[in-house]
Amino acid sequence: MLNGRTQRLALLAMTLFAVIITLFAGPALAQVRATNRLIIKHDYGGSIGQRQHELRSLRRERKRVEIHGTCNSACTMYLGLPTVCVSPSASFGFHGPKGVNGPLPPDAFEHWSRVMSQGLPPSLERWFMQQARYVRSGFLRISGKQLINMGYARC
Repeated sequence: MLNGRTQRLALLAMTLFAVIITLFAGPALAQVRATNRLIIKHDYGGSIGQRQHELRSLRRERKRVEIHGTCNSACTMYLGLPTVCVSPSASFGFHGPKGVNGPLPPDAFEHWSRVMSQGLPPSLERWFMQQARYVRSGFLRISGKQLINMGYARC
């Protein structure tokens, strides 16, 4: 048990610590938020549902997503984020949604195609819905340079 003088000194120390943190750490904390980003170098895809969940979090956090390397399959869903930028040397591989055990039923194919194209600029969404989503093996490729020419921010 602390005596009265020790308690007052501890309280004073905590108060001074709080003031120091407020004065000096504020800019440092702002810098951490400013550099709050996700950097993609080699992402070969994965589950559309899991990626959709991740995108919701990234939107909520307003986290910047920088794509610098290979981005295939479900990774291309990052292109629907307002905070994404692409490197000219990045490579994007598009294909349509697939089931674990083969082709999806038509209604599921339509649903997941729309999920994959959500947030894309109209011209890219149109291209995806008319062509890329029908690719069953391999990819249709677009370079980061092509996407920058379509209006995406350059990293």
